[in-house]
Amino acid sequence: MPDLVQPIDRCPYHSDGRPFHAELITREQLPQEAGINWPDILLHCGWRRWGEIFYRPHCPGCQDCIPVRVDCPRFRPRRDQRRCRHRNADLRLSQHRRSSDPEHRDLFLRYQQGIHNDHSGDSDLLNDRSPLPSFEIQARDQSGRLLAVSICDCLSDGISSVYCYYDPEQRQRSLGTFMILAEILEAQRLHLRWLYLGFSVQGCSKMRYKDRFRPQQLWRNGSWEDREPTP
Repeated sequence: MPDLVQPIDRCPYHSDGRPFHAELITREQLPQEAGINWPDILLHCGWRRWGEIFYRPHCPGCQDCIPVRVDCPRFRPRRDQRRCRHRNADLRLSQHRRSSDPEHRDLFLRYQQGIHNDHSGDSDLLNDRSPLPSFEIQARDQSGRLLAVSICDCLSDGISSVYCYYDPEQRQRSLGTFMILAEILEAQRLHLRWLYLGFSVQGCSKMRYKDRFRPQQLWRNGSWEDREPTP
C-alpha cells in the first residue's frame, strides 16, 4: 500500500517552530481488496482521518505523538468528569446523520474563531466524505439551541472521534470534556469497546485532557499497550 512522508507545516502541537511531517494515504490510494476494510484497519492501527486523507505523524527525531484509545466498558468517570456531567445535566444528547446546515456551519465557524483564532471561514470539514460509517452526536439546551457537535466514525471495534466543536461562549460547561463522555456513552450503548481519541502528545498542555480518560491504551512499536494507571 503506497504511503508518502510529506512535510505539512509547522508542528501544531509544539510552539518551538519545528516542522511537522506525516505519512499520508488518500482514499483513492487504498487497495481495493474484497473483504478487507482498509480504512477500519488504518484507524485501528493508530492512523487518523482528516477528510479523505489518512495520516500519521512521522517527524524525524520526534515520537511525541502517541495514538490513544479508551477502554469504554471499563471506564469510570473521575470526580471532575462527574461534575462536568452534572453541570450539563440540562443538555439533551442525540445521535444523527452528519449535517452541514446553516446552524452547524455557524457553530463551527464561531468555534474556530473563538477557540482557535481561525478566521478563514473554511467549513469544508462538515462536508467531507468519510469512507467509514459516520455520524454526529449533538448536545442541545432546553430551548433546542445547538451547543456542541462530535463527529465520529464507526469502526468494527469502536468509535473514532474525528472532531468536536462547540459554542465558545459556553466555556464554563467544559463541553469538550462533556462530548468525550458522550462518545464513551455512545460506544457503550453500541457495545463497542474502544474510543479512539487521536494522539496523546508529550509536552503539549492543550492535548493533556486526553490523558484523563482511563483506562486507556497507547499504540507503541506496532501494538496497543495498557497505559499505567494514574497515580
